[in-house]
Amino acid sequence: MPTTFNTDKDKFEVKIDVQQFRPDEIAVRTSRGYLIVEARHEEKEDGLGYVEREFIRKYELPQGAIPENVFSQISSEGVLTVTAPRQVTSSGNDPGGTNTFIESLKRLSKSSMSSENEEPCQGNCFQK
Repeated sequence: MPTTFNTDKDKFEVKIDVQQFRPDEIAVRTSRGYLIVEARHEEKEDGLGYVEREFIRKYELPQGAIPENVFSQISSEGVLTVTAPRQVTSSGNDPGGTNTFIESLKRLSKSSMSSENEEPCQGNCFQK
């Protein structure tokens, strides 16, 4: 399953295939108007040799998204769904906004899994 994201008037939602990772190897957080998903596992044997995997995906939250109410869950098929509810203007219109997808492959250090000005994910979030 490829990574997908969708924004409508009620929510911003991202779906990511994380079947290669355990829930305790995944971190979901918001920081400075971005949703950040990080996953990493140490070297392990996979039948063909040894593999080490890691990724960081960073999405700009659209206008009206509520970072404090970000919710995440993982399906039995290994699909991580992260949802950020959106405020609706008093007129009931979509407040608008843009989705910017930034993917960065880089080596994660333990200190990169948390930062100042970080907003904790509420609900069923995966945190390291």
